[in-house]
Amino acid sequence: MDGKRLRSLLALGALVIVIYLGLLWQPARQVRLHQRHFLQAVEKRKWPRVAQFIAAEYRDRWGHDKENVIANMTQVFSQFLICDIQAEERSLVLADGAGTLGARLTLGGTGGPLAEIAKQEASRLTEPFTFKWAHRSWKPWDWELVEVQQSQLDIPDIPTL
Repeated sequence: MDGKRLRSLLALGALVIVIYLGLLWQPARQVRLHQRHFLQAVEKRKWPRVAQFIAAEYRDRWGHDKENVIANMTQVFSQFLICDIQAEERSLVLADGAGTLGARLTLGGTGGPLAEIAKQEASRLTEPFTFKWAHRSWKPWDWELVEVQQSQLDIPDIPTL
């Protein structure tokens, strides 16, 4: 193979990689990927991984911050022997370095009494959850969860054990 043809192939390969990365790092795709990976981490109960997705300044309407939302999730999801979280995306809005994803969540699996209550609560909800993600730096993959909302869900204070 001559040098000119090799340079052309290398240039074509580099162009394909740039296009692929450009598509991969689109904000909408990144928010969806982070959402999916966050829910998978919750489902698998990998709490250090879950914590990596949640912003230090996380707040929600139930008065949770990062520390107590992780503590409450740990307590509830520890009741599941098998856990399955399905998300049906309803909306995605991107604006000013933020992404708001609305998703209907279905909680399945088997476990103790608290797991059954959580599944029943999730199944009665008709409105989607709203996950607010913030883009944190120049890196296209740097997104953090800053807020979760669900207008129909009442979360009582769960005493820690």
